[in-house]
Amino acid sequence: MKIHPSLAQEEAPFVTDAEAKQLFDQIMALYPDPQPTLHAEDPFQILVAVMLSAQTTDVAVNAVTPKLFAAYPTPADMAAAPVEAIAAIISRLGLYRTKAAHLKALSDILVKEYAGKVPNK
Repeated sequence: MKIHPSLAQEEAPFVTDAEAKQLFDQIMALYPDPQPTLHAEDPFQILVAVMLSAQTTDVAVNAVTPKLFAAYPTPADMAAAPVEAIAAIISRLGLYRTKAAHLKALSDILVKEYAGKVPNK
């Protein structure tokens, strides 16, 4: 397969390594101890929180996840839950019906294909 010449050319980086380091140092000076805004205690919780964060704020996600994780603390628990029950808990979020279906499907995949664990690769 031929590659279009414009795609085959290697472009110069937008910034040099030295410029990137300088920018990084400036950001770290402004934010010396960056913390995530989503509250999560394990890889499953952070994955769920990130999925819920689409089209909403982290504040809104953090408002619903304590109840969600209390009801369904593991992928197996969430996979076994009715979609409607998940949706009821996250109903304050936009697109909650779709998100509930995706959370259930995700949990089912984690249980069936990854022994109930979020893969690290």
